Amino acid sequence: SDVCSSDLGNSLDTINKKSAATVASIMTLREAFTYLQRAAKQMIETAANLDKQLTDLRMATGENYEEISRLVNDYTQLAKSLGATSSQITEIADNWLRQGKSISETNTLIADSWKLSAISELDAATSTEYLTSVMKAYKYAVDEVIGIVDKVSSVDLVSATNAGGLMEAMNRTATTANMAGVSIDKLLGYTAAMGEVTGRSMSSVGESLKTIFSRMSDIKANKL
Repeated sequence: SDVCSSDLGNSLDTINKKSAATVASIMTLREAFTYLQRAAKQMIETAANLDKQLTDLRMATGENYEEISRLVNDYTQLAKSLGATSSQITEIADNWLRQGKSISETNTLIADSWKLSAISELDAATSTEYLTSVMKAYKYAVDEVIGIVDKVSSVDLVSATNAGGLMEAMNRTATTANMAGVSIDKLLGYTAAMGEVTGRSMSSVGESLKTIFSRMSDIKANKL
């Protein structure tokens, strides 16, 4: 009887171990299947996104598919050197190309947009939008745009404001500031000082300065 009980106990123990191993195998297979599903979905989404970006670049440049494919390969290499993804760099490139910039000019501006994005925590598209606004307002040449990034970065380091907020404020008021005769250096100083003292959002600071500069322009034009 004791022997039978012992054999039964050993058999049950063996069954339990095999059952546990089976369950573990099933869980492992399920996890592997889930991972493959996710990977396949990501590959499909990546391929679709790449195809859209290729189409967007073709529309922006008027180049054929082969030329754009080579351009995207160049952007992929550039992305690696900048620590970005090819999708991010291609998006920046598309934004600049749609403004009529040449491929050579765009390659310069890509690095500027990405540097601003990195120091300001703005996304690449917003960085490009803000740089475009300030660049046009102060009529900066392509090779001078990096100077805007450097100026904003310097003020960021010595003030209680951040680069993203400074660029947001400048985006709202750069044109009126320049029309009022306010240099970009003074605009940055005013923006940082108002942001520190008032504690208001930088978008609000930008709108306030825009109103002030508009009135200054009106006074200058004898409208008031």
